[in-house]
Amino acid sequence: VWWAWSRRSLAVAAAVPRDKPWERDGLDETGRFEAAVRSAPRWLAFLAGDEPQTLYGLYKQAKLGDAPPGMKSGGLKDRVKLGAWRKQAGRSSAECRADYVALLDGVATRAAAAAAPAIGRDQVTFQPTRCRDLGLRVRIVGTGNYVPERVVTNEEVTARGGGGFEASTVRSGVA
Repeated sequence: VWWAWSRRSLAVAAAVPRDKPWERDGLDETGRFEAAVRSAPRWLAFLAGDEPQTLYGLYKQAKLGDAPPGMKSGGLKDRVKLGAWRKQAGRSSAECRADYVALLDGVATRAAAAAAPAIGRDQVTFQPTRCRDLGLRVRIVGTGNYVPERVVTNEEVTARGGGGFEASTVRSGVA
């Protein structure tokens, strides 16, 4: 049924932030970078592959410069973060700020395109989000059609003679 799919697509489309604060008029390069940094948490669910590490490395290089040579890394997560920062070594702060904004802008454009509706001849239909192709994580918004019609109590299950279990030891099922 096309209307059921369109409701789910609208929920996915509603999850995509609509504005790009780094594109506001009157912002210089540093202002664009700071606006992108403030809005980055809203785009984290749409990052693919090594984009989170790249964003981290660009941010650290733009703010602090090269990673200290004697800096030690602890666990796997720390080693990955330090490696991402060291990949940006030798780059200028301005270059890293511009790349940070460009990378976040690309993520925003890709996320908006994945949730955009496609217009048919006689009705509006919605294209499914192809997360595997885009490398995006799936984010479920709301419960939609996944809510059960009703909850079956333990007493009903026992009265039907089902399960072979004590009603007091097992939690309720779903119909």
